[in-house]
This record gives sequence, structure tokens and C-alpha cells, in this order.
Amino acid sequence: MTEIGISTIIETIWQTFRDRLASEVTTVTIDDKGVSNAKTVTIQSYMAAMSNTVLDSKSDYPIMVINSPSIESEYYTGKRDQMNCSITIDIYTTNAPSADKFMSKIYSSIETYKGGLNALGIQQVHLADSNSDSAQREGFTAHIRSLTFTFKTYFDKTW
Repeated sequence: MTEIGISTIIETIWQTFRDRLASEVTTVTIDDKGVSNAKTVTIQSYMAAMSNTVLDSKSDYPIMVINSPSIESEYYTGKRDQMNCSITIDIYTTNAPSADKFMSKIYSSIETYKGGLNALGIQQVHLADSNSDSAQREGFTAHIRSLTFTFKTYFDKTW
């Protein structure tokens, strides 16, 4: 974990979220088609953006996409600026129940890590939005869940 610096704000925030999610959100267990057999679903890859290649094999999924953070500078005090930031995490699966479970696990992972994020300068972390979608692929449906977190960080002005 690296403290956030103004010259590497995007990379450091992205890596912080990616490291946390890759270590904490790896698998979920679902009830396989209503029978008593439990099935473990394991994330196949963690990405910074959805692949440009078409992923038409069920074995490519689930995929977690930790998108680059958005930042916006705002006046805070005469000597400090406040950065209003957001980051969206997407999960793509081939099973709707696993999509929902991964969504819950992502939320829980960030929620329970607020103290660690705060120590790095990522403060006031809140779930700002979540949504669901699906897309038809070659012979299956990709279920997509998204969570957007907002947060703030502060920097001394460099003028």
C-alpha cells in the first residue's frame, strides 16, 4: 500500500482498490440450480478495462473490472485542495445469483476496509450507485453488476 501523492493519484488509487478486491473477492458459493449441490464460482481475471477481444466462452467468466478513478479538484482552503473522486467496479458473470453475491462481497470488502483507506488518504468512502445489466453472448447471458464508490482526498497546493 502506497500513500497517495498528487503526481500518481490515478495509479495509486486504482492499485489500492485492485489489491484489496483481488485479495478479498475471489470466490462465491451458489446453490447450483436449486439442488443441494453447492458450486464455487471463482473470478478468472481482474482488469483495468473490459477486454477489446470478444469474450464468448463461459470459461472466461467471471471477470472483475476495476475502472480508472475519476477525479475533480475543488477549492478547500487557501493552502489545500480537495479532490472529489469516484471509482466504478464491474463484475461480469454467467450466473445471476453469483453476480449478486459478488456485488455484496465487493461492497463488504470496501466497507470493512474504510480504516485502511482512510490511513492512505482515501476518506469519506461511500457507495454512490449500483446497477445491473445483462448482455447476450454466444450461447449464454453475461450478467453485469456495477458499484460506484465516491471518496475524497486532500493535497497541499503546489503554487
